[in-house]
This record gives sequence, C-alpha cells and structure tokens, in this order.
Amino acid sequence: MAITTHHLSSIIGKIESSGWTTLRLEDVVMELDIGAHDHEKGVKQPVRFDIEVLLEGAEPPINDQIGDVLDYEYLHRSIEKATSHRSALMETIASSILESILIPENVVAGVVCLRTAWTAFEMMFPQAIDSREENLEILSSVKLPARLEYRKNVEWNGHHFSSLVLDGGHNADALEALALQLEDWQLTNTTVILGMSGDKLQPVLIPMLEKIFRSCALLIACPFDSPRSVKPKELLRFLHVEIGSEKLPKTRTVPGAEEALGLAAESKENPLVVCGSFYLAGEGMKLLSD
Repeated sequence: MAITTHHLSSIIGKIESSGWTTLRLEDVVMELDIGAHDHEKGVKQPVRFDIEVLLEGAEPPINDQIGDVLDYEYLHRSIEKATSHRSALMETIASSILESILIPENVVAGVVCLRTAWTAFEMMFPQAIDSREENLEILSSVKLPARLEYRKNVEWNGHHFSSLVLDGGHNADALEALALQLEDWQLTNTTVILGMSGDKLQPVLIPMLEKIFRSCALLIACPFDSPRSVKPKELLRFLHVEIGSEKLPKTRTVPGAEEALGLAAESKENPLVVCGSFYLAGEGMKLLSD
C-alpha cells in the first residue's frame, strides 16, 4: 500500500472536516483454503491482506491511553472473523472485512485489498496460466527453511526429540501463524526456546506470544550471536511486565542455543519449538546438523 490509497485520497478532499487520520494494517499473510475451482479446493495458499480506514478528526489522545483511540486490533479481528470458515471467493472475504471495519462511528471509509501469491506469480509469468493446476501443485510444495518447519524423530548429541518445530518468524503475523500451526498440529505441553531482537520487543506481539505460551510447559529464553539479540533476563522481564507472571509457563535462561537444546533434552518427551528469530533458528539448525 502507498502512504494512503488513492481510494481514500479522493474521499479526503470531499469530507467536511478540519482533520483526518488513517489507520492501516499491512502485509498480513494467512494460509487459506480458498478458491472455486476443483484444483484449488483443499489446497492452502498464502493470501495477503492490506486494510486501511479513514477516521474523522486528528486530535491527539487525551490521556495517551489505548481507550482513547480506535484499537487497530479490531482490524485483525475483522480478518479472523471473515476467514473463520471456507469461502470460494476472495470477494466474499473482502466484503465481510469491509462490513466489520466500517462499524465504528468515527470511521468514514475503508479499503480492503486481498492478494494471493498465485496472482502475483501469474502477473510475472503470464504463460503459467495455461498450466495453472500443475504450477499450483508445485508452488504449494515449496518450503522455506525455518519457516514453520516441522521435524519428527530428531537425534542430537545423544538425545532424541520426537517433535521439533523451527520457525524464524519475528513479527506479529508470523507469530500468529506459528500459534495457529502449533494448534493445527496438536502440539501441547511444549518446550519453547525463544530468542528475539531487542527492537522487536513491542506490545503488539503479546497476544500472539500468549497463544503460543498457552500450550507451553517450559519457556527457555535464549540469546543468539548478533548485537541485535536481547539478553534472556531482559526478554523475560518484558514478558513478565506485558503478560504477567501468572500467565507465563515455567521459565529458564541459558547463555546460548547449545545450552538451550541441552536443557530441552531433559524434557525430551515434550515437543520442542525454537522460535522468535531467524538468527536463533539458524543456530539451532546448524547444531542439529552437526
């Protein structure tokens, strides 16, 4: 999306107001089973959501409190509601989202944009349209290392992990995708090795991390080899403040990835999840391959 979509720009010039504000949610990617054709049914494909709403008024919050403004989480919820069941058409999902985001009284207008990776692929390679079913099957089989990577029966340093998940996603959308995937895989009572960059410690991540921690028995805070890495104690301090000690699983800190794997091996019957940073996931992959 541009700074403001041209759809809203045309409206701004027509509203009788001394000020306006836009609220945007961009680059939300979800894996959805969507499509009306037989070859699309039962095959999940990434769909990107971009949403922007136009709010009348430009006054700053009175008390700098979340209750003084329109919480952008409602944009997330509009997507969750619209995708809670299968739809054949993207237009159906877009219409549902638009209906939801226009509910608040101070919302003047809204724009919903949905794109699939397949749409982008066909724009880049028009000849692919003639063999759509074959190419869709090929694209659906593409896997990225350390992106929702699920391994079973992993041997490491004399230890055995029955289930291991490696995921380097570090933003809200990626962490939410991980939480949903763990639920879909029915992985519970997990050991989570978590490492994050200091600039990623933002409150917007908390709802997604809470979802991951609901099925977590042990949380291991682990640094990685980068100046961006947050120290384990600082990471846990952030989580204690934002989530609350009573909602967190049992926590431990370690000096590095190798020590984290060793600690996780003490509860080897628990599914292991390594997440929060591609740096950490990469270190884990290297150790597991040695």
